[in-house]
Amino acid sequence: NALAELKKSDDEVYKIVSGIIIKAEKNILEKELMEKKKLIEMKILSIEKQEKIVEKNLSQLRKEIMGKK
Repeated sequence: NALAELKKSDDEVYKIVSGIIIKAEKNILEKELMEKKKLIEMKILSIEKQEKIVEKNLSQLRKEIMGKK
């Protein structure tokens, strides 16, 4: 959302740093937001992979438990 709003704005943009609003350059701010977005996307992919592994392990354990009953 921040990237979309940044693209709509004129050249005068601001960002919040430690509770203080400071003026920032639009291109630098856009670059920072893109880097944050990429990092978040990588974290999401990592979590999704971990989730698949856990689901696979759960399925195997479920089969093992059902087989012993």
